[in-house]
Amino acid sequence: MRDLGRLEGHRFDLIIIGGGITGANLFWDASLRGLSCLLLEQGDYGHATSSATSKMVHGGLRYLKFFDFGVVRESLKERRILQEIAPHQVHPLDFMIPCYGEWERSRTLLGLGMALYEVLSYDKANLTDPDQRLKPFRSLNRAQVLAQVPWLPQAGLTGGYVYQDGQMQDPERLVWCFIQGGRALGGKSHNHVQVTGLLTHRQQVRGVRAKDLLTGRDHEFSSRVVINAAGPWADQVEALAGLGQTGDLVRSKGIHLILPRLNHSCAITYFTPEGHHFFLLPWKDKSLLGTTDEAFSGNPDDLTVTQEESNRFLQAFARPLGLDLGPEQILHAYAGLRPMTSADRKAESLYQASRRHEVVNHGQRDGLQGFYSALGGKFTTSRHLAEECLDQVCWFEGLHGSPCRTASTPLPGGKIGNLALFVLRLQQEFVRLQPLWLKEVAQSHGEGARSLCQEAMEQVNQGVPVAQAQLQVLVANACRNEQARQLSDLVFRRLSLGNQGALAPEFLASLAQQMGQIQGWSAAEQQRQIELCQQRWGYGHPFLRLQP
Repeated sequence: MRDLGRLEGHRFDLIIIGGGITGANLFWDASLRGLSCLLLEQGDYGHATSSATSKMVHGGLRYLKFFDFGVVRESLKERRILQEIAPHQVHPLDFMIPCYGEWERSRTLLGLGMALYEVLSYDKANLTDPDQRLKPFRSLNRAQVLAQVPWLPQAGLTGGYVYQDGQMQDPERLVWCFIQGGRALGGKSHNHVQVTGLLTHRQQVRGVRAKDLLTGRDHEFSSRVVINAAGPWADQVEALAGLGQTGDLVRSKGIHLILPRLNHSCAITYFTPEGHHFFLLPWKDKSLLGTTDEAFSGNPDDLTVTQEESNRFLQAFARPLGLDLGPEQILHAYAGLRPMTSADRKAESLYQASRRHEVVNHGQRDGLQGFYSALGGKFTTSRHLAEECLDQVCWFEGLHGSPCRTASTPLPGGKIGNLALFVLRLQQEFVRLQPLWLKEVAQSHGEGARSLCQEAMEQVNQGVPVAQAQLQVLVANACRNEQARQLSDLVFRRLSLGNQGALAPEFLASLAQQMGQIQGWSAAEQQRQIELCQQRWGYGHPFLRLQP
């Protein structure tokens, strides 16, 4: 039961502000070290930048062009670690790069890049599950490239390369895995709680003031250290500490589009003649197109993606490829803000920025003791950022935690062994449940899928239709065990249905009714929750007729 008042009398070792992938990793790491920890998130876990990704766990092949070998190596190492600790969520995916006659896109130059990428990922086979071990890159001739992707421009095409990187099934679910792990070890976390100020005494942080956005109540929480992991909002949190707008943070807006399935066998990395690139990834039964890099100077709360922006991005992709794609084929569009550090500002453009991370000890820099900011980085390297941050915090603040163990400790759900065999066992055991649903619930919940399947079977044995039982189990679990407080929490992050496009109105209404019965919502509140979800989809994309 949600009762923030009970936490006010306890002094935590750490309070973490922000429940995106950085805050979630800090929470998991701190809990594993035996530190008492409270995480506060103003929205829902992973609702902003962490959900607005290309759904990749990758080394950053393009950073080789800018000689940023350190970030590439760090990312490749972290990719392997995520494959090991979350095998249900992260899996290998084939990528193809077509080569053209121009210098920057030639077989010679791209081949050198592939070879260097291979060298830097020298430990990619050091994984327990053979299915997770990424294969060496290979060369394709012109005919082989066109056999896989016949709509590529043929003029100047000389061949291509295929390599493997990682893909996340649902980044929102992976964020929750870290939160779930920290909570299982005794950590406290709450979403929909906005930090409104820092408690200080003689230039020493003593905790935070916060407002529960669901009840409107104000609270004060005490801690020895406060870590700012608010992503694009990090400079606003620094301002709450009285530090002003320090200018450490640059925000880059990235847009992604969900399209009908254009590529079936592999993802495509396409470098344009102008030196930029697109990813077109198979994701579920659709294609995911990403991404843009544009400076954003407004309030992160006001971030939107307009129809004009979506259409412009679609045409920037389709025109050089000769594809006839119109706005009616955009099933869903979403945007996120990538927080970049002061080191990234030295790059000539946001596209060239390396995504390095930075830990700021505000005691050393600004004279405010016990306050730290974890800035920048990217989804793939967030575990390492958390490790570096907590190593510093423990050292400078005298916190007696055990050494970091996140690189070798499976996340909740991660002790499944081989995913394919785990799915097969579920399908053999629960023959009355839908095979595709069993696969999806295994990828989302890992070893926790078995108890959900058992609950669904109990309902089926009582006469509930299979599809209805499967949905009811997931909705109930999200509300009772995964802190889904709003309908948008359920639709976009616990079930990850809304990220594929707008749901049919009758299906959305049925979800609101089921969740409303658990949460005690009135009919008016159910309608309000429905409207909040519809605002997220924006400008009237065609409904995807997903059936309950």
